[in-house]
Amino acid sequence: MELKIVVIGGSAGSLSAVIDIARSIPSDLNAAIFVVLHTVPRERTLIPEILNRLRNLPAQQAEEGTRIRASEIYVAPLTATCSLPTDIYSSLEVPKRV
Repeated sequence: MELKIVVIGGSAGSLSAVIDIARSIPSDLNAAIFVVLHTVPRERTLIPEILNRLRNLPAQQAEEGTRIRASEIYVAPLTATCSLPTDIYSSLEVPKRV
């Protein structure tokens, strides 16, 4: 079965809109959800914990080598870019700091 991917993106002020969208996603959705927000870079984000409180889909921060599954939410790290090669494993690329 082909895995579908939905990407939700927004700016730093869009977290409440992302929560509203995530709250309305059915738990049996046959797609993986990626959340990408433009915020202040930190090592870790609390967004997965906030989304997990909704209890409709499990959420986690995407990490190098994460196996992507349908009906799960993956939050892009705040200090990296996230890409998906054709084998559907997450691939993170951390930009050099200047």
